[in-house]
Amino acid sequence: SLGTDAYLTANASQTPVILFVGEPAECRYSVNNERFENMQTGCTTQSTPNGQGTYECHFGDSTTNAGPMIEGFALGPGDTGYAFFKCQDLSGNANKESFTLTLHGTKELAISSIQPTGEIFTSLNQQNITLKVTTAQGADLNGNAVCRYTDQEALQNNQAAMVQFLNTNGSIHTQPLTLAAGAHTYYVLCADKAGN
Repeated sequence: SLGTDAYLTANASQTPVILFVGEPAECRYSVNNERFENMQTGCTTQSTPNGQGTYECHFGDSTTNAGPMIEGFALGPGDTGYAFFKCQDLSGNANKESFTLTLHGTKELAISSIQPTGEIFTSLNQQNITLKVTTAQGADLNGNAVCRYTDQEALQNNQAAMVQFLNTNGSIHTQPLTLAAGAHTYYVLCADKAGN
């Protein structure tokens, strides 16, 4: 479900994973590349294939036959760790080679500045401004993120309901706005590829 690389949220020591397998199987993982028999108990695939014709094996969720969260690592910002997976089919044939998931430690994403702030006075009925946000740290340790905004207080923590900035996906994010006379409050939420 994560590809071959996963960026963990800051300070995370565990993560859920979904494996997609070509036939019904039992899958296990370890933080060491070892034999299937020596790996921690894992999950059993679902009994029917999904829409893509593969069988899902879930680690760390509440589906039937799910295994535990993938854990056993403590990664600081910029650190790399590995989780190794092997599966065994119903006939007892186990993978010889592990599927390796590379895990990356991250730092909390920070909004280092938002402009403009305070009050803007104008005699115009409408005012063009640019909402500018600067982010730092995060998954890539350089502030790379996607920012969204809303003027509705009830939506300030609902990223899916917010509007994505016109210029984003970096460390400087800008959104031109045309504001009518009156008071305006905007709420900003930024997230990196790790979900920080």
